[in-house]
Amino acid sequence: MPHSTYTVSPEHLLVARDLAENYNLPFCTHACETNTEVNTVKNRYGLNPIEQLHRLNLVHDHSILAHCVHLSEKDIELLANQQSLVAHCSLSNLKLGSGIAPLPEMQQAGVCLALGTDGPVGKR
Repeated sequence: MPHSTYTVSPEHLLVARDLAENYNLPFCTHACETNTEVNTVKNRYGLNPIEQLHRLNLVHDHSILAHCVHLSEKDIELLANQQSLVAHCSLSNLKLGSGIAPLPEMQQAGVCLALGTDGPVGKR
């Protein structure tokens, strides 16, 4: 799956979308993990990461979006309405010092939430 809207071009995100749809798989990517990411995507495309993903038809009930720390109220409403799943990666967010996801607001809006690791589980 593609990393994010700031590291993967819209054209390649669309290829990943098409592959996920063709094989009936979820579409997974990072979204709104840091302020730098949000600002980079806004400067590049004129939209924040959630808006950019939505423009590419990548915010839907088969979407899994990791992090979602820096969301607007509009983003939260869109995620809830489109039944997208947010994978909350608390340890990664704390390690990066990137902030705390607005979990109560997302839960109240009806966003489906899950816990994520932001990477593969290592062996002990």
